[in-house]
Amino acid sequence: MTASSDSNTTARPPRGFRGRLLALLLVFLAGAASSVGGLAHLRGQLRFESFRVDDIPVERVQPQSGEARVHFLLLHGYGANRRHLLHLAEVLATTGGDVFLMDLPGRGNHPGRATPRPPGGFHASMATPRETRAALTVVRHLEKKFGVRPERLVIVGHSLGGGVALEVARAVNAAAVVSLAGLERRVAPGDPPNPLFITARLEIPDLRRAADRMHERVRAARAARLEFLATHSSLPFHSSVQRAIVNWTNRAVPGAGLNLPPRFNAWLLGLEVAGLFFLAGLFVPLAGLAGWALNPEPLGEVVPETRFTPWSPLHIFGYALLAGTAGVSALDLLKFFGVAYPLAFLRLEGGSYLASLLLLSTLWLLPALLGRPWVRSWPEAGAKMGVAAALTAFVIVGCGGFVTWQLFDLWPTLGRFGKMLVLVPILLPFALGEELLGRTYARALRSPSAFDAFLAWRLALFAGIVYAAFFLGSGEPMLVVLGVPLLGLSLLEYFFAAALYRALWSAYANAVLKALLLAWIIATLFPLQ
Repeated sequence: MTASSDSNTTARPPRGFRGRLLALLLVFLAGAASSVGGLAHLRGQLRFESFRVDDIPVERVQPQSGEARVHFLLLHGYGANRRHLLHLAEVLATTGGDVFLMDLPGRGNHPGRATPRPPGGFHASMATPRETRAALTVVRHLEKKFGVRPERLVIVGHSLGGGVALEVARAVNAAAVVSLAGLERRVAPGDPPNPLFITARLEIPDLRRAADRMHERVRAARAARLEFLATHSSLPFHSSVQRAIVNWTNRAVPGAGLNLPPRFNAWLLGLEVAGLFFLAGLFVPLAGLAGWALNPEPLGEVVPETRFTPWSPLHIFGYALLAGTAGVSALDLLKFFGVAYPLAFLRLEGGSYLASLLLLSTLWLLPALLGRPWVRSWPEAGAKMGVAAALTAFVIVGCGGFVTWQLFDLWPTLGRFGKMLVLVPILLPFALGEELLGRTYARALRSPSAFDAFLAWRLALFAGIVYAAFFLGSGEPMLVVLGVPLLGLSLLEYFFAAALYRALWSAYANAVLKALLLAWIIATLFPLQ
């Protein structure tokens, strides 16, 4: 096999390289420390408490001083957990509210199982009996333990949680209910009391129509319908949405007296974004220092020529489109004949489908895998893969833990952690094949950059998912709903992979990083069936 002239062996770093990396490390450490310190100062005016109600994780956020005159219960969406609404909870607590958050069954730290989806898949009026029972259990406990009376309780739900909120508010006769792009439920004038329906301009069409229909049914009663320039997932973070919730609560609950502090949401959101930026940025100098330590001699891997070298991004997109279409068609046939997906045993709603699609797509990456690099120093390659695993653990624990403000909250149970460990070796060939397909070591005139190839491949696979959901009718519409967050996570994955490759020059190390990140996302993002 002939080695490429543009092998990925490395030259010795220039003088002063380590000093620049250490300086960059100090800058990002200072930025992360300042952001976390600022958040701690903002949150210093709040009290946090965690407890369980019949194995249901509940979190309470309340102001440090003064007695709250109104209580909130926040219910998260389909693919989230209680931490997705923690930002909203902190904003409402600074107004003087006593806020409770809970994990719905099959999500977050809840050991139960989510309500099985109907045969037709996700739709705006799907039933959620298990989630509703869990929320009612928590409401009754709050009344018994903390004296939370229904006439002082406002229930806020986002997406799937919006439908649950409407059912619970009707059952307990809550003071008001706010549905943030929630599922459609039976409503009537005055039942539930004081409903507020909010959607985003960039909204899932079925959920917008559901809000319109529900508002039409209760138009004669005290109800409101609002829409803001936002996306479905960003509604809880939108300052206008938060102001609307506070104003509606003051109208519905006599003497609530909530007062939204000026610019608190902007400061909180800015510090959260800055903290995540600096924590993620630490990956670059850490990877650089690891590369400096592991490359005393330019050994590493030698990359052979492959047939993919002269391809353009359009070629790769077309090839990936064939792979994605073939994969979803194969899964459609399995469903037609009543055969389970290859990874259905994981029992991750939507996640089993996505992981099975990636597994089938690996077959289309076999030509790239057959042209994989050969290694002149396995101890060095093994050390680089170990460094990749350690840096990925930093990303998951540091960045993921920071986002949720609780370490390991994104894989809170041993069951989910076990699913992640099962997924890693399954996804490793896909990750290596994708890495080799997108990284054209020997350049030709039309060779794409690694980013062009990566983006073309991922977008084409997503197009296959859309095709299965809307044309075959057997796919996972929820994966389409989660398309924007999944694309954002894919771009972050590429950022980390690119930084790692510039430091270690190892396709195998990059494959370890990608496989771990993909397994983490799939194992933690989807509800347990």
